[in-house]
Amino acid sequence: MLNEISNFLSIPTPNYIECLDISNLYQQDVVAGFLAFVNGRSNLTKSKLYKLESKFEKGTESASDVARIKNACLIHYQKRSAEQIPNLIIVDGGKEQVKAVQQVLKELNLKIPVIGLVKDEKHQTAKIITNDLKELDFGKNERIKNFFANCQEEVHRYAINFHRKLHRKGILKSQI
Repeated sequence: MLNEISNFLSIPTPNYIECLDISNLYQQDVVAGFLAFVNGRSNLTKSKLYKLESKFEKGTESASDVARIKNACLIHYQKRSAEQIPNLIIVDGGKEQVKAVQQVLKELNLKIPVIGLVKDEKHQTAKIITNDLKELDFGKNERIKNFFANCQEEVHRYAINFHRKLHRKGILKSQI
């Protein structure tokens, strides 16, 4: 599978992939999840969750998903050793989200391919935004599409479970 992805995206074989997702509810308890996939399987020991600042002024760039992606990537990648750096980063979103990750990687002098996974109106993984910001259809590559859709679902579940845990803690605190 990883060799197929390598050929499909024209990148070295991505034995270590990190998927990023941001989760929040009405700008509260904002979290970022970086779910690691090693040799095609999720690896929780290499994965990381972050609670992000949620007290941004509404309507500002700081409150946007893109700003939160930049913030999460900066926190996550600035202190990583060479063996902790993935071969591929997958972000949930389109060109703006891919560019956000790329900007942080450039600031940190890291050269890692980044792709975005775009969903259709039925909320299904439909297209890839490549590292050079081009749209790529899956065509007949169902195995690759299913692999990426699974990655996208798993990181979403990983982040949202953490988000729910923080939200429950907040509700309990407010009731005491």
